[in-house]
This record gives sequence, C-alpha cells and structure tokens, in this order.
Amino acid sequence: MLWDSSYETGIREIDEQNFDLVGHIETMMNPDNNRSRFERLVNFERLAKRYFENEQALHGECGYEHAEKHEFIHRNYLRRLRRMRDNFIESGPTLRNEMIFIKDVLEALKKHIQDHDRHFAEFYLENAESAEAL
Repeated sequence: MLWDSSYETGIREIDEQNFDLVGHIETMMNPDNNRSRFERLVNFERLAKRYFENEQALHGECGYEHAEKHEFIHRNYLRRLRRMRDNFIESGPTLRNEMIFIKDVLEALKKHIQDHDRHFAEFYLENAESAEAL
C-alpha cells in the first residue's frame, strides 16, 4: 500500500479523499484487464479535480489565508495530469509514460499532502478550536 499514516492531516474529509487518490494511483500501477491505464488516468483526473474543488471550498469557508496559493498548486497538478493524458494519447502507455506518472504524479501528490494539506489542517484545526472556545 502506498498510503502511509504520516499523510493524515486530522481533517477526516481531506484524509479520506487523499487516501482515495493514493489508492487510485496504486490501482493504476497494477494491471487491470477490464480498464485501460488511460481510462484509469482520465478517471483519476476527474476525481482529483472534484476533491480539489471540495478542499478549496473548505478553504473559503474557514478563511484560509493561503487559499490562492493552494488553489494554484491544485491547478498545476491538474495540468500535469492533462499533460500525461496527452502523452498517453500521442504515444500510448509506454514505460517512460508510466515512470513519469509514478514519479511525477504520485510524488507530487505525496509532497502536496505532507506540505500544503498539513499546513491547511493546522490552520483549520487551530481556528476550529478557537471557535469552540467562544
């Protein structure tokens, strides 16, 4: 399993979504006779977009001070996925494309979770505690 408890932020919704994204990446790395890797990549791209939108809505609800930067990072990640999808269309599921996917998409997601999602979680949880104290 690619998921590690060190990726947990303490925000259940975000943790569940991130767990799901990592699980989808793991599924894409394994052979599946029923669906092509390209199809799984397209589904992953849609899922990531939806989860990022949910996360960004949460940023707005709590007045997260780095929401714009976080959204910019989400957009760049989705651009990477589109580039990868375009590479699959042009040259198919080559070993090179798959290695790029594993390295770029998976590692970028892990880094994003550990850096940016955790930073947001600290802000969110601190403000939730402050609101409860009132």
